[in-house]
Formats: sequence, structure tokens, C-alpha cells
Amino acid sequence: MLDGKNLLIGEEATSYQGATSGFRVATNVDARRVAVFTHYRADDTMGFILALAKSQSDTQGTLAYPGADSILGQLVFAGADEDGARFEPGAEIRGVATELWDATGAGTKIELYTTDNGTLTNDLRLTIDQDGTFVSTPDGTNNVFTIADGSLTVADGNGGTVGTLTIDSSGNISYNKDIASDGAITGYLEGVSVAGAHTVTAAQAKGGYILVTAAGDVDLPDDCDSATFASVKIVVRDAAETVSVTLANSQEDTIKYPGLSLTAGDEIDSPGGALDELTLVCAETNTWYANGTLGWTDGGVDD
Repeated sequence: MLDGKNLLIGEEATSYQGATSGFRVATNVDARRVAVFTHYRADDTMGFILALAKSQSDTQGTLAYPGADSILGQLVFAGADEDGARFEPGAEIRGVATELWDATGAGTKIELYTTDNGTLTNDLRLTIDQDGTFVSTPDGTNNVFTIADGSLTVADGNGGTVGTLTIDSSGNISYNKDIASDGAITGYLEGVSVAGAHTVTAAQAKGGYILVTAAGDVDLPDDCDSATFASVKIVVRDAAETVSVTLANSQEDTIKYPGLSLTAGDEIDSPGGALDELTLVCAETNTWYANGTLGWTDGGVDD
């Protein structure tokens, strides 16, 4: 015992970041040392517990609830600092309170820290928040991706959102992407499976993928008033399922397809083969340019 407060096993005087160590173990025996904590109990629900505990009080024996942002405990991986004659942190795992604890709440998150090559700064890289959300912060400050509620949100590294990928309970995938507020590119990617008639949403008409599993009309939205480059890909799953791509909500629009002379409001019908596909892009005002499987036909004005 040292001063009645510190325990030293071995002979070691070097400190961690200049702080006095309460418990120190030092050895130079053998090539490696292994610490083993063994728990003997015929119970599947119990194992050895290593607890790092925090009381928000300076008085030993006094228990006080931790405050919000209070570090409950941290596991530090450190290396020797030859110039400073001490050990410095390289990586850390921290348990941090996310609220003022009380009798009904003990919100806590886990933080992981690493250090960039060529620096001495220990930066926060990954957080598992109190609600299970994963937040990545590669530069130590700004989120790059967040996983929460079935969605992966990708950021630009400056606090702005680039896009969000979501998989819903039916397995449908959607990706929303906002590149810039100055109108550079704003788009969505959404993959859906539909049985029969379906009206394409504005979001689905921005890079969407529509798998049609039963005969019916697929109605394009009125989203081609200018060269917006809105686009959608339509795939008919089986040979027996004929699908018509219609313009019921936008009769002023025209579909252009190789070999067909379609006029404003004309629909286009699938050839009737398995995996017939059609990709449509709004590359000109009121004009959808189509390309895909050969054999699509003029179905006339949708009624």
C-alpha cells in the first residue's frame, strides 16, 4: 500500500498522463502476461463481472447519481511516451451517461476513440447511443453515417445529409439523396414490388425500380414539366403479365420509344415476355425517353 490509497504490484513508478495510479501492475517476466478472472458457478446466466462504477461525489462512501455526459468508466489502451516519461492513450472505450440518472432512468451510451497516424489526438469515432443508434464520426466531430430505425443516413462530413437508405418491414428499399441546396442534384432511389395497377410516386420517378408481379397499368406521375431527368425502371416479372405504362395524370406528356410514333397521352404496352423491362427518363419538357426490351407497342391514349 502507498499512502493508504494506492496498490502497486511489481516495481513501476511511471504514471499515466501524469496522474497518480491507484492500482498498478508491472512486470517484465516472460514474453507476455495474461490476466485471468475465473468464475465457478453452474449457472448459464452468470459470468465474471468487471465493473467500472461511478458516483458523482468527491466523498468516498457517498453515492450520488451520475449527471448527463458523466463518464461512468473507460478502458484505455496506452503506449509509452519516452519524452514525457509516462504512458499516453492510443484508443479508448468509454461508457457515458446520456441523462441525469435517477430512480427511473439510467441512459448510457458507448463511445470508441482512436488516434490518427501522425497525431496525438484521441478522437471519437463510433458511438452506440442510448437508443441503439450507431453514429460514425471519422473526423472526431461530424457524423458520416448513422444507423437508426432501419435506416442508414449518410452525411457529407460537414453536418449536412447526403442521403438515407431505408429497408421497410416488407423488404422495400428506398434511398433519398440530397446533394446540395443550390439545386445541383436532388434524387431518390426506391425499389418496390407491386401486384397490378400502380401509380408511380414522384420519389419513385427519381431513379426508382418498379417490379410488377401482376397485369395492370403503371401510371407515370406528372413530373416531366421540364428536363428534370426524372427516371424510373419498370420490370414485368412473368410472361403472362402484360403491363401498360400510362400517362393518365399528365396527358400533355409524350413517351418516345424507338420505332414508335407515340403522341401526347399515348400509353405503351409490354411485349408479354418474362422480365420485359422499360427505362424512362424525362430528358426534355413533357417528354419521357424510353429504352428497354424490344417489342413494346403503342397502346393508344389511356382511357
